Amino acid sequence: MCSQEYHKDAQMLSYANDLMKYFVKKTCEMYGHDFVSHNVHNLVHLAGDVSLYGKLDNFSAFPFENYMSQLKKMLRKREKPLQQVIKRISEGRFIKKVIPTTSNSAVELFQQHYEGPLLQNFTGISQYKVVRTKKYVLKTREPDCFVQLQNNDIIKIVNFNCFQNGNNSEIKILGYKFLEQSNFFNSPCESSFLGIFDLNCSKMSTLSAWTFSEIKCKLVYMPYSANKSVVYPLLH
Repeated sequence: MCSQEYHKDAQMLSYANDLMKYFVKKTCEMYGHDFVSHNVHNLVHLAGDVSLYGKLDNFSAFPFENYMSQLKKMLRKREKPLQQVIKRISEGRFIKKVIPTTSNSAVELFQQHYEGPLLQNFTGISQYKVVRTKKYVLKTREPDCFVQLQNNDIIKIVNFNCFQNGNNSEIKILGYKFLEQSNFFNSPCESSFLGIFDLNCSKMSTLSAWTFSEIKCKLVYMPYSANKSVVYPLLH
């Protein structure tokens, strides 16, 4: 329900609704009816709210609660807190803010290098170590180098290549594909249903290339043994 992608999927939203109802039912059985306060009961309506208003971040109260920390910093003494906050906010409106100039490009390349690796047929290209988009930053070093492609393949990135053709440019990612990926858990659903995979890090493909547009999402990479890791999709 927090995911930009999954909250639009009727099947996923229905499943999330079933899990919420199951949670409320079981906690009532385990801890008694007193546990099911209004906050707990409201969980059974959460999926319906998502279908009406979009993902949870669209109507969450968190930004307002989080702003409380800034309000507290505006107070210098205990007396007249409301007046203090109003004065600090008014002062802030008259302070000239310097806004750094940023590129309007959807994808930006940083840290050009000449270290490779490269495929044999790749010539006349620029190499980079960092790519920044509006949603995430990818790098050629761990832990920021793992992505999932549109076909669900999981890739470890080792280089970014930019091909320039006149005014047009194309970005390719060079990396290694994990050849063995399986479910990390099977209950209450198969983890692959949520884009979570168990990886065998000892079985990788040879160096290959993909277009940057093939990337589906960035992954959180968590090793848990010598040759085993689990990856989770990053909620952008």
